[in-house]
Amino acid sequence: MERTIAKIISVVFHPLLMPTYGLFIVFQLNTYLTYQYSAEARRFFYLLVFTFTFLAPVLVASYLVRQKTISSLEMNNRKERWLPFLFTVFFYLLTYFLLKKVKAAPIFDEMIFGATLSILVSLIVTFFWKISIHMVGIGGLTGIVYVAVQYLAPGSALLIAPLILIAGTVAFARIKLQAHNLLQLLVGFIAGFVCTYLPLWFDLASN
Repeated sequence: MERTIAKIISVVFHPLLMPTYGLFIVFQLNTYLTYQYSAEARRFFYLLVFTFTFLAPVLVASYLVRQKTISSLEMNNRKERWLPFLFTVFFYLLTYFLLKKVKAAPIFDEMIFGATLSILVSLIVTFFWKISIHMVGIGGLTGIVYVAVQYLAPGSALLIAPLILIAGTVAFARIKLQAHNLLQLLVGFIAGFVCTYLPLWFDLASN
């Protein structure tokens, strides 16, 4: 039963879903972004980000599984991760340039840039060591929300607490599934947080 719950948690908080979750949370904050974009425009952003940061990489990974290039979508073998990660970087960069093309608010560009950076760091690390990509993802989401709250919505600072709780829950799930040890989880969270926080901090602090 506990393993089943751990698997559900791992799916719900899949790292590729974090940009979509981040976009949703930022739109829910009581900032100028909430009013700058119509409901139709927000749906467009959700569709664009979800399609290219989640759906496209998952479809490619599924194809690689069918071709037996990788053994499973979980990619528990770190040596299998480099090719799916490379495709994911491509799709994330495409998302970044598409957001630039439609002149989205800079915070959205930087969110995706930070997510792309976190995948690149994970790609480099995975050649030598098994980092937790789930924790990279939730760390990245926490970094996005933290800097958005810091500079755009100080009144929403309490949002950080549930994110830390979720991060702990994801970490517990990954340990329960015997996917990672504590150090891999901690390094993953810190890497994700730093990679998303810094580009957003640089953009927002300079304005």
